[in-house]
Amino acid sequence: MPGTVVSVSQHFVGFGHSNAWCVASASKSWSSELGTTFEFDVVGSKAFPGGLTVRANDGRPIASPLIIAAIERAQRQHGGAVALSFCFGNHYNAIGLLEGRFPLELVHPDAPDPIRADNAILVPHQLVIAQIRARIVALEELFAILTASGTRVVHVEGPPPTSDATLIDKTVERARAQVPDARAAPPELRRRLWLCQRDATAAMCRETGVEYLVPPPSTQDDQGFLLDRFAKDGVHGNGAYGRHMLAWIEETVTADTLLGAR
Repeated sequence: MPGTVVSVSQHFVGFGHSNAWCVASASKSWSSELGTTFEFDVVGSKAFPGGLTVRANDGRPIASPLIIAAIERAQRQHGGAVALSFCFGNHYNAIGLLEGRFPLELVHPDAPDPIRADNAILVPHQLVIAQIRARIVALEELFAILTASGTRVVHVEGPPPTSDATLIDKTVERARAQVPDARAAPPELRRRLWLCQRDATAAMCRETGVEYLVPPPSTQDDQGFLLDRFAKDGVHGNGAYGRHMLAWIEETVTADTLLGAR
């Protein structure tokens, strides 16, 4: 039955950008009583020469040969495999990690906080969702190709923002080499931007037949920020977060469990 958790040994082929590193590293020393296994052969911002999809001679998009090779090899060796995506996940930071000259504000249905400044420019949250959807077209193409081939695909959302000012300041400091007056946007704004990213990615997963998994509540505080003990820097999870996510994936993504996005 959908929603039934069963003890089934599964093999996951993980791939993705920078948010995959902590999970990939944790998988090297992680063991499962259920026999669940993970491999991460294609990880990092530069791991996909040409992009997540490339174009055939007739112009059709085809999946990255590196991703296809990893999935097909795992399917042969393990009698089946689940493709596990950690692609992107930091678009909300690209949009709103730094505060602009004119402060922005948005109200999300799951975070209806008051406007923080009289001079803030209110941006409709649906506009942010649409902008993020436009940024993940390549991922949408990849997912459509994989699911059309019969591959089971699970996409894991990036971690929510941290509210640790020290970690954020260190992250912003690196930007000051190019933008001397760079300063961090307020945590509340970054949290609402992450919610927009969640909505955009979940909708895309539903439309492409991909299961969508958000980080568990146990990684977040009461306000929805990433707990300090799981943060590596201002935008990524650490080793403890990686280990926590492996257990969460095993617990949630079982052979007979269909997530809400599938």
